[in-house]
Amino acid sequence: SQPCAPMGKKRSAGAAGLADEASRGSGAAEGSKKRKKASEERIALTTLNADQLEVRLRELANEVREATMWQEHVRNATPAGKARFGDAPKDRARTHALYAVQKAEQAYMETQGELEKRGRRTPPDCR
Repeated sequence: SQPCAPMGKKRSAGAAGLADEASRGSGAAEGSKKRKKASEERIALTTLNADQLEVRLRELANEVREATMWQEHVRNATPAGKARFGDAPKDRARTHALYAVQKAEQAYMETQGELEKRGRRTPPDCR
């Protein structure tokens, strides 16, 4: 019989008796986590060699394509709301999709600039 938490307060993992389970299960949870997107990986581009930059550029080009397709899907597939405040979920989804595209494009342009600074051209499959 656990003590009840005050209304509106969330119980911590320790209070819920999950502290030991959380510490044991963290290793198993690592494998099931989603892989980080290339734009979310903070890397000093100057430390990468040209081949590593090309690999990163390819990953970012794919991410830009996927983010752009998702943005188009959100724009076209989400029905417009009827009331003044009915558009909030649609606007939120549009904003998230826009930010994802901008973040991916920014990382792509930075990587592309670093590659070109080293005298290498952008590979044709990264355009």
